[in-house]
Amino acid sequence: MRHRGFSTALIATGMLIGAAVGTPKVQAQTSSPSAKAGSMQFKLFLEPASCGRFDWGTIACGVEYLATLSSDRKRWYVVGANKAGEQGIGAEYPTTSPEIISLWGVNFTRKGTDLLFGNALVGKATLVR
Repeated sequence: MRHRGFSTALIATGMLIGAAVGTPKVQAQTSSPSAKAGSMQFKLFLEPASCGRFDWGTIACGVEYLATLSSDRKRWYVVGANKAGEQGIGAEYPTTSPEIISLWGVNFTRKGTDLLFGNALVGKATLVR
């Protein structure tokens, strides 16, 4: 099932990039950029059942992603694995709101510890620091 109104474009690495969040920088890395004072880190976990309900391309469910919000609250840095099991895949995305997290270009909303796709609860966002 695809979310209505969601526009994506495939790039060479097979990751989905959301047109609404701008052009990300995608690169292989093993950890999130070092956190500066004022930045926030979250562990993101998508419930395995949510991948059966939605088509998110190469996003893997049932694994943790590390998302770091920059200290100026304008960029997300995300590190994790894709469906193919490739580890250390990282991307940087601009954001208009700290509650909107782009994971491989798919926008999720963070409300407390809940991770939403549209109005559907699809996972958890746990504050690390």
